Amino acid sequence: MRLTLSRKGPKSRTHGRKLRLTGTKAKTRVGRARQPRADPEQQLKTCRREIAQAREHLVKALEEQSATSEVLRIISNSPTEIQPVLDAVAENAARLCEANNAVIFRLEDDLLRLEAS
Repeated sequence: MRLTLSRKGPKSRTHGRKLRLTGTKAKTRVGRARQPRADPEQQLKTCRREIAQAREHLVKALEEQSATSEVLRIISNSPTEIQPVLDAVAENAARLCEANNAVIFRLEDDLLRLEAS
């Protein structure tokens, strides 16, 4: 048995080249293709799970984007003052990590000094 695969498209690197599968590998791949499809109910559950995961990912991305936007806004409103920026970073870090508190320390002369909480 001989199976020929080719990729179509003008910008494809394999344009004009053909991939050939012969012997046992071709039979194995053809055999896999003939397996019955999954149950439609199972496919629906899988799709719903993937959609839920995508929504969770989107919510987290939006939260991170809004936190970044808030910190950048504070930086632009007070370019010479660092304390409001550090406070905003600590607050947003705690919120994004679902923590009760976040602290920022600064190393000064081998001592850690609390900068924001």
